[in-house]
Amino acid sequence: MTSIALAALKKSIAHWRRLLSGKTRPHEIIGPFDCALCEKFATVELHCVGCPVHHKTQRTGCEDTPY
Repeated sequence: MTSIALAALKKSIAHWRRLLSGKTRPHEIIGPFDCALCEKFATVELHCVGCPVHHKTQRTGCEDTPY
């Protein structure tokens, strides 16, 4: 995993933990617009090129994954 992917993964985990705790930032929502992984790896067509979640699950957009 690249250092860019690892940093985005850590930010994404922090995002989901905030959502789970109910302590979200103003206007923070569930979805690709607030996901650090999607910011780095999602294309217009949502192809997730280089995303470590996609690499592990082979799923696009984290669909049907625990992420």
